[in-house]
Amino acid sequence: MSRGDTLAVAQDQIIEATKKNDPLRKVSSIFSVVQNDDEKATGMDINTGGPKVLVSLSKPNFESYLSLRHSPTYHLVLLGSIIVPALVEVLERIRRAAVEGHLDSFAEFRWFMVIDRKLREKNIRLAEDPESFADSSLKVAHELLGQPLTLSLSGLKAMTEDDE
Repeated sequence: MSRGDTLAVAQDQIIEATKKNDPLRKVSSIFSVVQNDDEKATGMDINTGGPKVLVSLSKPNFESYLSLRHSPTYHLVLLGSIIVPALVEVLERIRRAAVEGHLDSFAEFRWFMVIDRKLREKNIRLAEDPESFADSSLKVAHELLGQPLTLSLSGLKAMTEDDE
């Protein structure tokens, strides 16, 4: 068999594929979870100085993350435990930069372009009007990620119901 060979012959069928908009799907395009090799590291920290926001976890936390990240069951819990607080911190940094007048220091970073575009879709235009970011960073983070708390709690509830 070679590339492009016909695999099967049948009547034509039309299949409607509707793409569900999943705001969680694109998180990996701007966040990367990495191990912090500093032996004194605890918890997590972020670095916004590159094309992606690096979320660095202490070695034990990173090892736990690695063992859980491919489980659909725990995906939303990890999102809520790692990505939500990281995004809140990023939004706070962006807000502070806008108020202090140095928002352009983030302009070259891909993660900023993505977040800025999403904020603009919510009529938050930091470059023109820093005051347009009136809601809390936590509320905005949850909106940008598609309300992960609701999804996470629903998933956990379903897991407990399965155990009963």
